[in-house]
Amino acid sequence: MVDEKNLKYIALRGGNQTNTQTVVVNLGGQVGSPFPGQITIHDAATIQPQPTIPQLNPNPQNDMVTVLKLAQNQGGSISVVDAVIETGKPAPEIRALLESLCTDGLMEVCNHESTGAVIYRLL
Repeated sequence: MVDEKNLKYIALRGGNQTNTQTVVVNLGGQVGSPFPGQITIHDAATIQPQPTIPQLNPNPQNDMVTVLKLAQNQGGSISVVDAVIETGKPAPEIRALLESLCTDGLMEVCNHESTGAVIYRLL
C-alpha cells in the first residue's frame, strides 16, 4: 500500500521512478510543502504545538453532581433537555447518565402530570 501511494505521488510530481522511502506527517494542510499536509524535517522544528481545547465536564462524576443539583434547584424534577442544556453533553450520553442515576436509586422516571413528558425526579 505504501509503494502504491508513493507511485501516485511520483506520478503527480512527474519525478524520477526510483523507489525512495519518505516519512509523511499529516498535519491537515497546516504547513506549506510540495504536498498538502506534509512537512519536511527542517519545517518540523518551526511547528508550534497547538493548544488543547478543554472539554466541558470531562469527569462523569461532575456531570452526575451537576444533574442532581439542577434537579434540586428545579423543584426535584428535570427533563433530558434540561440536563443537556446544563452540561453541554449529547442527549444519548445524558440519557445514559439519568438511567444510571435511576438504577442507583437516586432518581426515578416519571411523566409530567399535565404534559405527559418523560421527566426524572429525585427520590
